[in-house]
Formats: sequence, C-alpha cells, structure tokens
Amino acid sequence: MKNVVVGSLLAALAMFVWGFVFWGANPLAPIGSPDDDSALREALVSSLPGPGVYFVPSFDSDDFALKHASGPIARIFFQRDGAPVMNPVIFVFGFVHMFVITLLLSFLLAFAGAYAATYRRKVMVVGVAGLAAAIWSNGGDVVWFYSPWAHHLSVMLYDFVAFVLAGLILARFVGRVEA
Repeated sequence: MKNVVVGSLLAALAMFVWGFVFWGANPLAPIGSPDDDSALREALVSSLPGPGVYFVPSFDSDDFALKHASGPIARIFFQRDGAPVMNPVIFVFGFVHMFVITLLLSFLLAFAGAYAATYRRKVMVVGVAGLAAAIWSNGGDVVWFYSPWAHHLSVMLYDFVAFVLAGLILARFVGRVEA
C-alpha cells in the first residue's frame, strides 16, 4: 500500500507539472478573445441570474428549434464573482484531484492481472484508460454541444499525455493483486 501512495503522489506531481507546462505555454489551445470584452462582461452580468451553466438559445425559449437552427449556439459556464488568477486553494484542490485519479489508476493496474505484468503493459493500460477518458470527457462536447474540435483535441492531448506520464511512474510502483 505504501508503494501505491508514494507512486500516486509522484504521478500526481508529474501531472501537476505537466499542467503548468501545457497550459502555461500552449500554442495549441485555440481559445479566442471577444472583440469587446467589457461589453460582453456587462451583457453576461445583466443577462444571467447567477452562477451556473447556460445554453443559448435557452431550451425553454419560444421557437427553440428555429433559434437553434439559425444560431448562434453557445454554452456558457458563468461565475459572477471574480477570483484571484493564481489562487493557492485551487492548486491544492487541483493536486488532490490528480492524486485521487492516480490512486484510481493504481487500483486499475493492481487489478489488471497477468496482462499488466510488465512495465510496458502497465503503461499501456494507463495510457488506454487515459485515451478513453480524454475522448469520453471531451468528445461528447463536440458531438452534443457543437464545441469546436480544435479546442477539444488540444485538451484530449493534454489529458492523454497526463495519463501516460502517470502510467510511466505508476508502473514502477504498483504491483498486481492476485485473486
């Protein structure tokens, strides 16, 4: 169990560092800026009642199908209150999130049985799990909510590499559990 915790902590640290590298200097993440940031901010504050997720056109609007067909279509994640850009609490929660994921990946490796008997196969198990998670969590937004492919492919790349990095570390620490 000690190896699982140590391996998971190190894997979470690798994911955390990868996040800083990827999001800090990523030319692949096509995130645009509005032409008039101030006007959009004012419109959001005056149009949205509070924190939440909003879909435009609203599902309960008159002529939803017509409005949806003619556009625009948007999904807005809205938080009215501001927050510090580099809030230390967010980094702590982010690391804990990554640690929980790496613990779950450790259990996956431990129960993968004879297939994951070698270092290479352990990395492959975690990599495939990461690829599946990346496609599942990002591909649905493209399919169901018309989100742009370019953004989600970038996030899928981030997710997949994070899982592979975790797998490279976890494979050194996690043994298999015999039934």
